[in-house]
Amino acid sequence: PDLTLRLCALAEHEGLVVAFYGSTPHTLELLHAALTREFPRLHIGAMISPPFRALTPEEDAEFVAQINTSGAALVFIGLGCPKQEVWMAAHREQVQGVQLGVGAAFDYIAGTVKRP
Repeated sequence: PDLTLRLCALAEHEGLVVAFYGSTPHTLELLHAALTREFPRLHIGAMISPPFRALTPEEDAEFVAQINTSGAALVFIGLGCPKQEVWMAAHREQVQGVQLGVGAAFDYIAGTVKRP
């Protein structure tokens, strides 16, 4: 979570677009609100909550297109370990931004899970 916040601060300062992939729509909504309060000039290009099941090839391609179209330089992946690492490896040639596996950071920042 600390790395996510530090990179969001840097992205805001540098004018970089960020994207978030993972978690639930509710958590992403709360995450968006928390980040907007903390970093009012942060440009969030995409927040994607994929379904909790295997994606169809069409769904997968659509999500990758949303990330790439957003212009995100940093793509935070919050699918949990090892799912996020598997996803990032499978998409390393497709996603144009730098991918970072951040585990439960979305929940911690959103306030849906208390940080240990």
